[in-house]
Amino acid sequence: MSFTDDLEDSALDIAEFGCHAAVLTRAAGGDPVDCNVDVIKSPEFIPDGFSALVTASQIVLDFCLVEIETAAVRGDSVTIADGVFAGTYTVESEMENDGFFQKVIVK
Repeated sequence: MSFTDDLEDSALDIAEFGCHAAVLTRAAGGDPVDCNVDVIKSPEFIPDGFSALVTASQIVLDFCLVEIETAAVRGDSVTIADGVFAGTYTVESEMENDGFFQKVIVK
């Protein structure tokens, strides 16, 4: 087993711990993908290009890329069936992608 394989296994373990079961549906079509997402609500953002601090409430979903295989893109939808975050969300933009986890801003 390679070092990358070990990292991917660890990423899956992290994704399964304390995350919400979800289904990712690609805007481009194809079969829905079962996955786990970590929901991060209301982080504060400081938009680029402004001289004053501006904060906004956002919902961020954190995917394990091993589970979804290809990074989520604008227009993809994520459905969380149970819990306080139950509902369908649409991917607006990518916030972070380190090759193992991807954080996206949703609406």
